[in-house]
Order: sequence, then C-alpha cells, then structure tokens
Amino acid sequence: MMREEDLIKLGFERTDVSKDESGDVAFHYYTYDFGLSRSISLITPANTDVDEYWSVEIFEDENIVFYDLEDVTNLIKIITKGIVR
Repeated sequence: MMREEDLIKLGFERTDVSKDESGDVAFHYYTYDFGLSRSISLITPANTDVDEYWSVEIFEDENIVFYDLEDVTNLIKIITKGIVR
C-alpha cells in the first residue's frame, strides 16, 4: 500500500490542476518520468479518486497498475538501471 508521502519520497512530481482548469474541482496527481526522452512515465490517479492508499499506472496503459510500495520502488530501480546514459 502506498500513501502520498511515499510517492513524494520516491521522487514523484506533483501536478496541480485548478478549479478553472478542470471546470469542476481542483485536484492534483503525481508523475514520475524516466530518461531524457520521457518515453516511459508513471502516473497516479487524481487525489479526488483516492481514498487512503494510492496506486501507480504506466502512463497511457491503465491495464498495468501497482498498489504496493515495494513493487513501485523495484520498478523504478529496474527501469533506472537500464537507462543508457
């Protein structure tokens, strides 16, 4: 299970969307981009869709969802390890 504090510690960046931008209510979500091309990104649901625990998806593929902090931590380590610099 992941809390918002865990996402921040992992280096996820918060994006705030104002009420004016959304046309409804203000909300925020988190993203994590890999590599210079940012071809792989992780994204969370909006805070308005989260009860207590957060999940993380591969951006643009909602079929890949992680709920466990250890899984997301390992995924970040594995992808980061494979980035050619």
